[in-house]
Amino acid sequence: MRALAASSVLLFHVWLFSSPDERSIDLGRLTGVTRDLAFGVTLFFTLSGFLLYRPFVAALIRSTSRQSFGAYLRNRALRIVPAYVVILSLSALVLRSVSVRDEFGEAHSQGAPSIGWLLRNLTLTQNYTPSGVTAGIGPAW
Repeated sequence: MRALAASSVLLFHVWLFSSPDERSIDLGRLTGVTRDLAFGVTLFFTLSGFLLYRPFVAALIRSTSRQSFGAYLRNRALRIVPAYVVILSLSALVLRSVSVRDEFGEAHSQGAPSIGWLLRNLTLTQNYTPSGVTAGIGPAW
């Protein structure tokens, strides 16, 4: 199910950004179906929430001890943060393809504009400044 949800999101984005002038291609009757592929995000988050919460419920039902929340959060961070750091660093410094907002609020794809910008995105604190909202890697929200 998660693969189906992730595939639907991938197909939706391929369709959405398929035109060079940033307008999605009209597929006739299939256009409505293609737009519905965006619901894959909802399915993906629902399944992920279920899978993340399941060990806690299973321990409660079995009357066994559950993993501590601190250990749970540490394990999640160790699983996600290293990949995020690598991908953000590559996107910002090598590919120069991260989203950056200018003084007018318009988003542009470019490299990291400053070390401060990069540090805010690496520490996940970019949303505390108005220009940082939706900056960095779009899908990392």
